[in-house]
Amino acid sequence: MTVTKKYHVGVSYANEDQDIVKSVVKALESVGLTVFFDQKEATRLVGKNLTYTLPEIYRNCCEYCLMFVSNSYVSKKWTTYERDWLLDKRIELQRDDIFTDCIIPVFIDRMDMPGLNPGIVGFDIRKQSADDIARIMYEKIAGSESHMTAEPLSLETVFNKVLAAVEDLLTKQSTCPYQTDRLSEYDVVVHLSAEDNDYFLRLVLEEPLHGLLKIAQGEVFMPQQEWIWDAEAYLEDGQLQFINYNLTPEFPGLPHPYTVEKLCKAVMQKVSDFVKEYPHV
Repeated sequence: MTVTKKYHVGVSYANEDQDIVKSVVKALESVGLTVFFDQKEATRLVGKNLTYTLPEIYRNCCEYCLMFVSNSYVSKKWTTYERDWLLDKRIELQRDDIFTDCIIPVFIDRMDMPGLNPGIVGFDIRKQSADDIARIMYEKIAGSESHMTAEPLSLETVFNKVLAAVEDLLTKQSTCPYQTDRLSEYDVVVHLSAEDNDYFLRLVLEEPLHGLLKIAQGEVFMPQQEWIWDAEAYLEDGQLQFINYNLTPEFPGLPHPYTVEKLCKAVMQKVSDFVKEYPHV
């Protein structure tokens, strides 16, 4: 993809609509798009004056912005500010003869908004699913549907795909109690409990350059700070390289070309094995 800004997509919304927004954000991330979602940027935004910070992010850091249009979005004072910032950005780009489809409405319970040209094509959440929106946005950004199977270009994408796959598995196929602890944006621990046994899976991108994705898994028997990494992955010339220590039985200890899909399956297999061990839970 030719996008050069930090985020492929930003989202502007009213808090009343956050459940819909979260489902769309999750779908966007599952196809490999980076998303600015304020609820995932709490650390970065603490102490900032949002009156200045958010316009800068929307204008300079996001290639596209999905504006979730609803009665709540139109009526609230703060989202009116956000709407004005975004529409001003569109006017500036149009004045400079740059593409003007950077603001894309997602209509929730109304199909119009003050200041938004009624001819602009957007999404209708009543007719299109979160997955539909994600697929179309990916095709728009990537340039063609054929890129959907291409290797993601960042470890952030790999991280989000693996985490989304695990959460989907636990949500749809498991009755085993679990809890997700997000230590930071790219440091997540999934805890699973069954009787007297506690199982964990940890995914973390190494700071500060996110040059390495680390994976730890197993039963809890040590202090949390004494993590033993079972696998590591990194990108080299656009190819995901996988180093296995104790996650799978194949080629231990040596870097090996891998696909994101195969990595997801390997991690999900470990989670699935634990869930199957306690089918009565």
